[in-house]
Amino acid sequence: MTRTLPLLSALLLVLLLPACEADDDDSAGLNDDDMGDDDTTPSGDDDSGDDDSGDDDSGDDDSGDDDTGDDDTGDDDDSAHSQPPPPPTPATPPPCPAGMIGVPAGTYQLGESDADWLVPSPNNSWRFEYPGIDLLGLTTIPLVSLEIPAFCMARFPFPGIEGENWPADGLNFSTVSMLDTVLFDFGRRACNVSELLLAAAGTANWRFPYDQGEHRYGVCEFDDFNPGPLGRMPGCISPLGFRDVLVRSVWARLDAAMSSALAPLGMPIYPPWEAAAFAGSQPYAVYGGTSRPGTFYSYTNFSIHSHSDSVELFLDDGFRVCADPGTPDAADEAAWQEFRDDFLLVSSYQSWLGLE
Repeated sequence: MTRTLPLLSALLLVLLLPACEADDDDSAGLNDDDMGDDDTTPSGDDDSGDDDSGDDDSGDDDSGDDDTGDDDTGDDDDSAHSQPPPPPTPATPPPCPAGMIGVPAGTYQLGESDADWLVPSPNNSWRFEYPGIDLLGLTTIPLVSLEIPAFCMARFPFPGIEGENWPADGLNFSTVSMLDTVLFDFGRRACNVSELLLAAAGTANWRFPYDQGEHRYGVCEFDDFNPGPLGRMPGCISPLGFRDVLVRSVWARLDAAMSSALAPLGMPIYPPWEAAAFAGSQPYAVYGGTSRPGTFYSYTNFSIHSHSDSVELFLDDGFRVCADPGTPDAADEAAWQEFRDDFLLVSSYQSWLGLE
């Protein structure tokens, strides 16, 4: 029995060896097919290198054409139309002589639009002296449309130099006419009423130079007869940058545009009231109020009045120099400054103009 066991074991080994070799061949074949044939192509053939990944699905109309770069975002999109239009380009100020501000030409809506400001004020003592006369209404420029050419205006009232004193006397029709004539030799002139109105009220048509609608004490000089040096009150400035507005009224040319707007209303007026029609025949009028609200005329940017043709000088009626746009040559400018310096020595229109 012991000798037959090895023989049986050898026989079984001979019989089992071919079957094991066949099993090895089957497993090797499966491994080859799994790595190289169609059963593994989802990760290696057309799905990774052809149309599915590099053609129309990723680079065609779905992602890079009409959906992102066409009319949907840059043409008729609603968000583009919701944006406000760009603001208009501001007009360029004209060139001006030294010490002046240039104001561009334009059509401006200027004047009083609130009827509450066209009735006599309780602070207006003149309404008790002349009962029944609508003084405030007849001394207030109503809202009008004015076409105003470009102009230059002194930043400060005459003599136009910050830190200098106000003139010690006033003007009347004769002296303002003489001054206007003298200024012509130096490329300057009296301002127009329309120009002064725009300079004080600005393009937004403010009632006071420092506030859109309300009078405020302490912003400008409070004593127009004895004001401090020019420019002492920095807050007394108009929207366009003009200083010391409405401290003293201003003698000015009654330009055609303003005259046409006021003449049908019987303006401007002056005491005595029965001679009011005479005022419109004069080439000059007095623009603006003063720092005192108790005058017979309005004390806002929209104020205008006149005076009788007399020798009386009115200290609360001042002056401001204007010019047509342009820069004078050095010799003309030096001559003007020398002439103005002569005024600073006397601080009087009468003395400066040789009238006394």
